[in-house]
Amino acid sequence: MRLAAIDLGTNQFHLLIAEQNPDGKLNILLKEDRFVRIGEGGINESLIMPEAMERAISAMRDFKTLIEQYHCQKVGAVATSAVRNAKNGTTLINRIAELTGIHVEIIDGEKEAVLIYEGIRHTINIAQISLVADIGGGSVEFIICDAAKIYWKASFEIGAQRLFYSFHTIDPIPAENVVALNHYLSHILQPLSDAVAHYKPANIIGSSGSFSTLYKLYAGMEGIVYEKGLPQYELPVEGYYKVHKQLLLKNRNERAEMPGMRPERKDMIVTASCIIYFLIRLLNPEKITVVSASLREGLLASLIDK
Repeated sequence: MRLAAIDLGTNQFHLLIAEQNPDGKLNILLKEDRFVRIGEGGINESLIMPEAMERAISAMRDFKTLIEQYHCQKVGAVATSAVRNAKNGTTLINRIAELTGIHVEIIDGEKEAVLIYEGIRHTINIAQISLVADIGGGSVEFIICDAAKIYWKASFEIGAQRLFYSFHTIDPIPAENVVALNHYLSHILQPLSDAVAHYKPANIIGSSGSFSTLYKLYAGMEGIVYEKGLPQYELPVEGYYKVHKQLLLKNRNERAEMPGMRPERKDMIVTASCIIYFLIRLLNPEKITVVSASLREGLLASLIDK
């Protein structure tokens, strides 16, 4: 059986196609993504702008073509923060169904966190109680867990794109804006701070996206060859601090030239990195485990269960 999982994220749309072998294991056939930037221009007003809606539909049409080419028998698609909070989010979902035949489920932050956990749990061994973090454009999910269970989870509508429009209004980002952002995170993420104090997770596991970008920037800065396709990478905290400092000092054109930077991430990576800085100060780990898996892998696993 061939399965397709689609994650309609705020910044990127992801498609994952896999074949289920007779023994139940999955063989990944295709990973595809599109930088749709569905939250661009309207995320803080709870709107999907017309241009973003057309980019979304174009991406889903491309995905539909790939799904047909691979003869997938089962398709699952979920939409997250930007769509669930948009006043016209259901309009987009209805248009996608009408034009592609793909039915998209709008999920809440709790389900999003569970799918992220499942995606990571099926990819690496979470040997000890850890804090899993997934920084999207619209929302951020945190899961305190180990390989056996979730102890605590929460979703906050403070994704990197939302913070970009609120705090990164001047480029490079001014020091006083960084301080204001950190104060904001301290207030909004008090439930996370309380949970960390209670469960005492030993390390941070960063899910895909911004964490992968930061590892690539670290590798580029240190002259490390980036080996694509590994299930996990280790980002030393001291290496992260070096990258974070450069991100704060550079303007968008200079950030775009950093080795390892995808041009599409040159803006939101700054506020995303500020969230990670907050997490490091909260847990004080020696390293961050960067995992390539995320929600899409969890959605794929759920399709097998069904």
